[in-house]
Amino acid sequence: MTLVSCASKEQLVRLDAEDQFAVAKRDFDKGKYSRAADGFRRLTFEHPGSARVDEAQFRLAMCYYKMKDYTQAEAEFRHLAVNYPDSPFANDAFFYTGMTHYRQMPAYYHDQSETHKAIDSFSRFLVRYPESEFSSMAKERIRECRDRLAHKELENGKLYLKLGVYESAVLYFQLVVLEYPDTRWSEEAKRLLNKWQDKIGSSESDTSQTKK
Repeated sequence: MTLVSCASKEQLVRLDAEDQFAVAKRDFDKGKYSRAADGFRRLTFEHPGSARVDEAQFRLAMCYYKMKDYTQAEAEFRHLAVNYPDSPFANDAFFYTGMTHYRQMPAYYHDQSETHKAIDSFSRFLVRYPESEFSSMAKERIRECRDRLAHKELENGKLYLKLGVYESAVLYFQLVVLEYPDTRWSEEAKRLLNKWQDKIGSSESDTSQTKK
């Protein structure tokens, strides 16, 4: 009976915002991200008017990010950015929203939806926070994303070459040259484009001469 009573009292204990934050942060610093997430979430629910609530929301998002639950992390970062736009943590939240997509990017030969989302998120971040300490990193991440997209389009073109669909291959090579000129795949795409445009042109010319 006494044990049950003590347990009930412990469950009813409600820490003030500062103490709740301190407990959750201690768990976070120790790498106990699941426990820390529970603590930060509890703070946001029990002390929504606290001066700590925006930082708690950010650290809640970071807990999920550290646990590699990027879908939930994105939702929590967005919640901070939307509900606390003037918070000093909004800058970080915008950047890490892009990072949640970046961390989910698959190999170049898979669907690149997350890569496009990462570019979009980082681009919006740079517009909103051009002087941020994360701006150079965001630009580098965009370059990496564009490089991956260019690689995919180049390989698509090569696949069409193997299939003998040369006109489609040329279109993909053109896409890489025009849309991704700053990537490492641009020169190879340009070389293949010139080669196969010439071959297609010669083939069409020969066909025309034969018909005459």
